[in-house]
Amino acid sequence: MTANTLEKSIFLKAEPEKVWAYLTDPDCLAEWFHRPDHALDNAGQHFKMCSDGGTAIIGEVLKAEAPTDLEYRFHVPPMGEQISTVKWRIDPVAGGCKLSLLHEGLPESATAFPLILALDKGWDAHFTAMRDAFHQNLAA
Repeated sequence: MTANTLEKSIFLKAEPEKVWAYLTDPDCLAEWFHRPDHALDNAGQHFKMCSDGGTAIIGEVLKAEAPTDLEYRFHVPPMGEQISTVKWRIDPVAGGCKLSLLHEGLPESATAFPLILALDKGWDAHFTAMRDAFHQNLAA
């Protein structure tokens, strides 16, 4: 793990299977992140997502062990040829789950630091959107 690894976690009032769906199901992902061209639930699958700004995210699922571990690698144009890896972990806790993110393989140069800041801020926004969408759907 390098110094430019992003680590974040949130708590959700849900069973691991429900949180898993929010990480892998295209309709659920579209509520808080970006809609992939298919579910992210099989290792070896390649996928494509488009950000709200139209940036293509091209990746591959490396690990999909429902309902606890999901890992994929991807690249986006702002990172050039750099490929990063996102690891999700869902751990049950009393009353819900802890969802943890580890985003590795980020550029380490000083000129790339603005990108790290943007990714850090972006994950915060995505986590907020996920929490809002998730808990709003529970109330419905």
